[in-house]
Amino acid sequence: ADIMKADKEVVMTAVQQNGNLLNFASDNLRADEEVVKAAVQNHGPALKFAKGGLNQNAACLKAAGLWDAEEDLNYPRTEQAILSEKFSLAEKSTTYATEFALALKKDPFLKQFKTYDPNAWSKKSCDPKFTNIDHPCRGTLSTCT
Repeated sequence: ADIMKADKEVVMTAVQQNGNLLNFASDNLRADEEVVKAAVQNHGPALKFAKGGLNQNAACLKAAGLWDAEEDLNYPRTEQAILSEKFSLAEKSTTYATEFALALKKDPFLKQFKTYDPNAWSKKSCDPKFTNIDHPCRGTLSTCT
């Protein structure tokens, strides 16, 4: 069975049929971008099973449908939404937040709004140390120095 988990051809065939089967692949294949992209093209939330930082890899996020291929898309509505959620792309996390984000992108009304998902979209900040609690940037131009 372990030989099958490490056989790229077998795993590729499996994840193309059911992306969640990525969970049972060898760690090496779970860190293989081609295998991960095949899995998430079948089932986006399977990205949580990726290894080697691929759960935050731009190409894998795009393949999963979680990150728009073009950041500067024009949306029909000018209002924007920000999701406040727990991280859902870790192996031991539930897929609820990921499934919700994907559902937003498919909903005929809600997909008209640009939505920021801290799990998958841009992690840009005005400062590389923005996660430090002492940093003055708290989400507005007036507090970001």
